[in-house]
Amino acid sequence: MMGADPGEGYEVCRTYRGDSCDKGWFSDESPRHAVTVDGFYMDRTEVTQAEFERVMGTNPSQFKAPSRPVEKVAWAEAKIYCEKLGKRLPTEAEWEKAARGGSTARYYWGDEPKGGYANFCDTNCEFSQRVKAADDGYATTAPVGSYEANEYGLYDMAGNVWEWIADWYDGKYYQQESVKNPKGPSSGQSKVLRGGSWSGNPNNMRTANRNWNDPSRRYSLYGFRCSQYPPTLEK
Repeated sequence: MMGADPGEGYEVCRTYRGDSCDKGWFSDESPRHAVTVDGFYMDRTEVTQAEFERVMGTNPSQFKAPSRPVEKVAWAEAKIYCEKLGKRLPTEAEWEKAARGGSTARYYWGDEPKGGYANFCDTNCEFSQRVKAADDGYATTAPVGSYEANEYGLYDMAGNVWEWIADWYDGKYYQQESVKNPKGPSSGQSKVLRGGSWSGNPNNMRTANRNWNDPSRRYSLYGFRCSQYPPTLEK
């Protein structure tokens, strides 16, 4: 089951932003609907700076450390990196399937944010008095795999860096989406981002939450991971 009722995001938003929230912000997550995807492989972690530099010969990251996720990467660079390794960026449906880890809750571990499960903003945040995250010592990005994996053995599917997705963004796409291997709109102006980041509040990390931006943008909040089809399902 992909997506969420718009009331879910609104409810969580009000916990951290009070009356400034608008229910319409979360309409792109609905309707909640059944989607089928063929089997695929997903990288266990976000692509690290060491991995990116080894393949691409450069490291654009702001918070430099070999084991931290590469960031400040434009969408096209992420796509090229994956293709150089015989992989690809995941579709939005694949990413949500992988991130849920078999769970139907707001987060892969349950319905409430928990320290120790994700790297999100836990100091000097507007919601710091409402949620106490783990005192993990990471003011920005954390080394990949520093938090609990989900049931599929995937790390940082919530928090750390937003992850670029293959799909173009359309806020009404779920109303017309194919139920079999959806790949998003054929064109658009923004690419989808998923998963939340080290600077965001727990609402951004909900598995159904959708974000988007111009694919040329580079921010210290943006990274990626790759996926690929098994050899028997090459497309």
